[in-house]
Amino acid sequence: MEMLPMSSFDDIPTVEVAYDNEHGYFGPGLYADKGLSYVTHAELPLEAPISMGALRHANVAKSHNQPLVSYVVGNSYAHPLLPADGIWVPTTHRGQLHGDRGDRWGPDFLIDHSYHANDRLWDEYFFSSLTPQISMLYSQRRIITEVFRDFQGGRELPNPRMTLWKNRAETDSQTFYKLFSGTGDANAIKSDAYLRSASNLLVKGGFNVNSVSPSAWASLLGANNGADVPVSRPGQAMSVERDVPYPVSRFSMPNAGTSSDSSGFASDQSLWSGFRSLDRYKVRELAEKIVEQVKLRGPFLSLGEFINRRVSTGDLGQRGAVQAAADDLDLGLNELFEATSIPIFESDLAAYGYRNPKAAEGLSGEGAPGFITQADLLAPISSLLAVRSDTYRLRAFGGEGINESGSNGRDGAYCEMIVQRLPEYVDPGANRAEDRSPDLSQDNRAFGRRFKIIRFRWLRPNQL
Repeated sequence: MEMLPMSSFDDIPTVEVAYDNEHGYFGPGLYADKGLSYVTHAELPLEAPISMGALRHANVAKSHNQPLVSYVVGNSYAHPLLPADGIWVPTTHRGQLHGDRGDRWGPDFLIDHSYHANDRLWDEYFFSSLTPQISMLYSQRRIITEVFRDFQGGRELPNPRMTLWKNRAETDSQTFYKLFSGTGDANAIKSDAYLRSASNLLVKGGFNVNSVSPSAWASLLGANNGADVPVSRPGQAMSVERDVPYPVSRFSMPNAGTSSDSSGFASDQSLWSGFRSLDRYKVRELAEKIVEQVKLRGPFLSLGEFINRRVSTGDLGQRGAVQAAADDLDLGLNELFEATSIPIFESDLAAYGYRNPKAAEGLSGEGAPGFITQADLLAPISSLLAVRSDTYRLRAFGGEGINESGSNGRDGAYCEMIVQRLPEYVDPGANRAEDRSPDLSQDNRAFGRRFKIIRFRWLRPNQL
């Protein structure tokens, strides 16, 4: 078969071949007048994932169950083929089902892949980043037991937010042999190590997604301000863009440079292969919009609930909290795509018979690498997120209460302490940190995990 160039004025719905007979056009268009010859869609992993956000490129929607969508994990858009108040619908087709009882044929379904993946993954799994470092990415290659020994000695894991913890009676050797049968490679990992590793890990700087502080959200979202971003452009050596203001990237190594909010057309290569750069005002506005959504939808009882859309009709059923904030028209986070994208209105969709036509409204450029999505925003911070806090500030007052005049006086003593919930139980000798009810002792069932006082101080009334 020979590929021949064709006129960009040809109205046949095919992909135009570029003048070099080696490339076509995609992205903002299929022809030379609008299209691009290089468009990045997904990232192949070069190292083990260190957070749940790294799975947004995973092809987890590859089953026979339609619709087949990209960027499943971490995103929350409703799909037009499914009703807003549903997460699956049966079809008239039959498909091959795979399960514990073997392969069999049964009714086929349309399912909301993002909803199901987020619901099952974010609260039931985590990545410790404790993995062998034997790929070409590492200047010093180490087997997994060496990585853990160095971690015990104070060296950081690939996710530096993971810190080592052990209970009062546990030795380094006991911690090691809890996970490994001896020194070696992956064969030395015990079969239940994946269930027990969390009992010796703490997350430094965890963040409660139920926070309604715009300043706290802005600080979290802007934590990578001034970061260096490696860029691998087609046919060129890797380069590094230094001190990028508030970068937002779908890729660990994008294939084009940055597009700031002052950029021009959405056909710009950086919007289809590169990354975005925001300013502090836009980050602050985004934080305020997220807080609005938290107040509207919260409190969230699980990370899956925070990330997913509501299974209901109305606006809450179209997208999750962070995506709703990012899509807010007043914020204009992705208005760069309005110049060349095709707008899709509800009136354009009547002929398709969608169950949820509102989910199909928007811009044709949505989903491009430069179009900031919920998963793009959450990926760098995903290992820090939680729906409950494990560190608390407690304040107490001791005094006489009602004085002789009958008024409530303030004479007395005020104190404040910071307490932290730890993995071990109040009676660590009776149960391991990973034990669950009904295997717990009576005391551990009644009082749960141990709290440690991190800081204590006396307060004056004017410090309250």
